[in-house]
Amino acid sequence: MPFSSKLASLLAKFADYRHLVIGGELQLLADRSTSLEDCFDNLTCADSSLNSSRPELARELALQIWHADADKGPDRIVTCVWVEPLASDGQTRIQFAAHSQRGTVIAETESLSIWNKQSSWEMVGFAILNMVQSMFDGQKKVWSNISPTCRLTYQSATCPENWQTQLRTNQLVNTSNTSLDEAAPFILSGSFNPFHDGHRAMAEYARQTYHQSVDYELSITNSDKPPIDYMEIKVRTHQEFAPGHLWLTQAPTFERKAKLFPNRTFLVGADTIKRIGDARFYGNDLKLRDKSISYIKDRDCRFLVFGRLAEGEFESLEKVDLPKVLLGLCEEVTEEQFRVDVSSTEIRSSVQ
Repeated sequence: MPFSSKLASLLAKFADYRHLVIGGELQLLADRSTSLEDCFDNLTCADSSLNSSRPELARELALQIWHADADKGPDRIVTCVWVEPLASDGQTRIQFAAHSQRGTVIAETESLSIWNKQSSWEMVGFAILNMVQSMFDGQKKVWSNISPTCRLTYQSATCPENWQTQLRTNQLVNTSNTSLDEAAPFILSGSFNPFHDGHRAMAEYARQTYHQSVDYELSITNSDKPPIDYMEIKVRTHQEFAPGHLWLTQAPTFERKAKLFPNRTFLVGADTIKRIGDARFYGNDLKLRDKSISYIKDRDCRFLVFGRLAEGEFESLEKVDLPKVLLGLCEEVTEEQFRVDVSSTEIRSSVQ
C-alpha cells in the first residue's frame, strides 16, 4: 500500500484524538529508483493530548526519535506529523517535520482548513513525501498549496556535507575550518541559546588573566536538555563568537569533551561543576562518577569555575560540595574577581 494511502487510513482510524502524532521512518535504499512510498516502515501513532500547548511537538519528536537510533545509517529519515483538531467542523492545524543526517525540514499550516475526507489525508502523505525528497534534491521550495483551503509555510536547514560524517562519528566540527591542533587552551562549553554578555565576559576574563585564547564548544546533544536540530544549529552557529572559534560536537558530558579536547581548561559555572560531581547524573553510581572524573584528570583537563546567581543566592566554588579528585582539578574565580548576573533562561523569558 502506498504510504499516502496508509497514512490516510491511519488518520481516519484515530480521527477522534484531540492530538495525534504520526511517526514514520524512511530508509533509502542504494537503488535510488526505489519508490519513496515503498520505503516507509514502522508507521506508528500516539495520543499526545498532554502536549496540547506545544505545536512544535512534531519537530521535537522527529529529532528525538532520530537520535535514539542514530547509528541505523546515514540515509535514515524520521518523519512526524502533529495534528490538532480545532473545532467540531473539521478545522485542523498541522505541523510536519522530517529529520535526517542531511538536514531538518518543517512545514506548518498557515491557514485553517477542513481535513475530514480521505482525499485530504492523502494530500498530507504526498506533502510528507515532497518534504523528504527535498532533503536529497536540495529544492528551496517544495510546495505552497496542497488543497484549496490550506497553505503551508516551509522552513529547512541542510547540514554541510563535510559536517555529516564527522558528527555521525562523534568527531569535532570547527565552524571556522581550523584543525584541532589550533584549538585554544581554554574552552567555554554551552548551549548558547543565546550567546550573551555573560559568556563574553567569562571568555574575556580568561584571556586577560591568563593571556591565552578561548574557544567555544556547542554540543548538539545534552545530558539534561533535548537535542537540537539543524535549523536550531544554524541559528546558534551564526552568532558572533569572535575572537574565538566555535566547535560543534556530540559530546554531552565533560568526560566526552575531555576525550575531544585533551590538555584543556574548561570555563564553567558553579552550577555546572556541581552537576559533574553529583552522583545523580551517573544513575547514583558513585563508581561510575569517580571513573568519569578520573578520566577527565587522565586527559589533563581542568576547570576554571565562575560563581553563578542561583535562586537569589550567589553560588561559588567554595560553597559547592565536590569529590576530592574533582575539586583538585578546579580553580576558583572569586566573586570579587568576577560577577555577571545574566542567564540565557532570563534572556529567553524577556523576549517571549
